[in-house]
Amino acid sequence: MTMFMERIRDLLQLEFENHTLVKDSENILEESKMCSEINRLGFTIHEYNDVEDFRFLFESKIKVDRHNKYLIVVRTEIYIPYDILQFFNVWELSYSSIFPKLDSYTLKRGKHLDLNLISIAYGDLYGERLSEKETNDFISNTIYKNEYKEEYIKFIDNRIRDLLDELESYKQWFEIAELKATRNIMAIGLDGNYKHTERRMAENFKEFLLKNYGKLSGITGFDGPVLVSKVLDYLLMKNDKIALIVMDGMSISDWQIIKKSIEPDFELRFSFAMLPTITAISRQSLLSGKLPIAHKKPFTLANEKNQFIAKANEIIKDSETINYYRGYDFEISYKDRFICTIINDIDDLVHSQLMGISGHFEDIRRMSGTGRLNDLINRLLGQGFEVYITSDHGNTEATGMGRPKGMGVEVETKSQRMLILKDYASVDTLKGEFRLSEHPSYYLPKEFSYFVCEDGTALGKKGDVIMSHGGTSIEEVIVPFIKIKGDNR
Repeated sequence: MTMFMERIRDLLQLEFENHTLVKDSENILEESKMCSEINRLGFTIHEYNDVEDFRFLFESKIKVDRHNKYLIVVRTEIYIPYDILQFFNVWELSYSSIFPKLDSYTLKRGKHLDLNLISIAYGDLYGERLSEKETNDFISNTIYKNEYKEEYIKFIDNRIRDLLDELESYKQWFEIAELKATRNIMAIGLDGNYKHTERRMAENFKEFLLKNYGKLSGITGFDGPVLVSKVLDYLLMKNDKIALIVMDGMSISDWQIIKKSIEPDFELRFSFAMLPTITAISRQSLLSGKLPIAHKKPFTLANEKNQFIAKANEIIKDSETINYYRGYDFEISYKDRFICTIINDIDDLVHSQLMGISGHFEDIRRMSGTGRLNDLINRLLGQGFEVYITSDHGNTEATGMGRPKGMGVEVETKSQRMLILKDYASVDTLKGEFRLSEHPSYYLPKEFSYFVCEDGTALGKKGDVIMSHGGTSIEEVIVPFIKIKGDNR
């Protein structure tokens, strides 16, 4: 249970009451994603939108199942009969009731607030209610003090360990990946030793990939594509005008920073990148809708525009309405119906980074601060598009172990986290000296061998800390899949 959920649980007395009606005019439960947490407490959640519909549900089920837990959410001003009000424990949920010492107007207009971190720091607030200016300073500065970040990391680690103890499906790895992304940002500037949880995550994720990654292509995700190779199939099922923004190399942590500069609301989901996590393999699958083994040239992007158009043409029988762009500033055609644009900024920052992950996050903040992505999103929405954002792979920090030389590498890539070889004899020596492991050729051409670095290591100058991708860490493999919820009329 999150710290913010603990506040809601205590405020609504959910430990003691089975039937609760919440007037949530500020839409806090949905925006803070608390409904799933409430489900875990054993509650069935219903929305109260229509008097007659709810009357039927109330008489036929809720009154009959008195021992079951129900939470009813009312988001608008609507008539509620007296007998229903009497049956439930009724509460008003608002930021002023959850955080009475903070300025509620500031919280309501704030976007993408970390309510868990606010909940931690709020415990140290005493005295009178803070002014608007003081509340702004609290949520912009105070909550990021090291003592609060350290407490947050302890909570995240406990939640991750709970998830690792009860692993059942790939979806739990999506939750772990999001928690770890937050953890990576919180850990910047701290001296704490968090390696134990990281090692366990890495070991369990490697085991998961070895046992289950080869099965993911057979899973149909109705709430989003499970593999990036399924992204276009998922989007082409829709009848709307679609714009796909591909942020090359964007990790979940990167998105958590970028989202603060995005004005429209969004839904965040996740997908698995193709392995190894290099651009040529994963982005080519993303834009072609094919697995790497089906590509004539699996290690080059030379044909990705034609592959994208050909894939879209399978459903949309009009090539003039399909377009492939690059960057932010392309001119949208009035004929465009299904388009994508490739933005390389993040991948360029990764491969030029000299200051490790802290420097990378600073670069991402500066990049998102330009507002170019937000402007593009609004421009596409204004043209009537439904907008999606995704990534072909993520990125991670690693320490150089040296670079193999004179070995006849078959495939050259920018990646410093993997090697693709053909007919190389001294494999055992290579694996031992550079801490490499051979990766199964799931979905890949079988005539090559694929070697990936252990988590935290790279094929770079010995001792250098770099940013790269190509390996099988959580940060590289699980990527964001985002649906923008803005008005696209």
